[in-house]
Amino acid sequence: MSENNSIRNSILMAILVSVIMTYFITPILNSALPATLALFSSIFGKLSDTLYRHAAIGPNLFYAIPILSAVLTAILIFTFVGYRLYFKENFKTINNLSTLRTIYSSDKILLILTTTIFITSIYYMFDLTVNLKLNTSFQQKMTILAPYMSDLEEEHLRGKWASMKNRGDYRIICDTIDQCAHKNDIKLPRSSR
Repeated sequence: MSENNSIRNSILMAILVSVIMTYFITPILNSALPATLALFSSIFGKLSDTLYRHAAIGPNLFYAIPILSAVLTAILIFTFVGYRLYFKENFKTINNLSTLRTIYSSDKILLILTTTIFITSIYYMFDLTVNLKLNTSFQQKMTILAPYMSDLEEEHLRGKWASMKNRGDYRIICDTIDQCAHKNDIKLPRSSR
């Protein structure tokens, strides 16, 4: 009899979970997913535009900060790992519950701080890489095309580069450069778009 009750309870539980999933969780997920995707798309778009604005400025000393961030991240990670390894051995000797809670809360703060600095340094390293790549490509193409352009055309392109705000502006500049190269039958190095 108890076996029949457990089977019946299992079936009822499965039906209840199915109803909850169908009428509550699925609609929530269906409405939350587009909003989440839109949020991530907006954030990615803003970060992408920032990369192009930084490239328009050109390489500068601002990028010493990412290097410092990476070094600080490494120090914090090693400190966190060493801290955990040291206290792992000493947890057996700690009898006070409040001391143990303090250790765990400081671990959480250190982990959050390390993660934040690590993500920030990765973004700035990526920003530096994109900046240098875009500027190098632009300068190389302008050097190749300079003999075939008037001074006014060259100044115009450099001005557009300096006022670039996003990927659309970058594509317009690249198209203009490609048209000039095609008009003069010059093969330019391939750039990433």
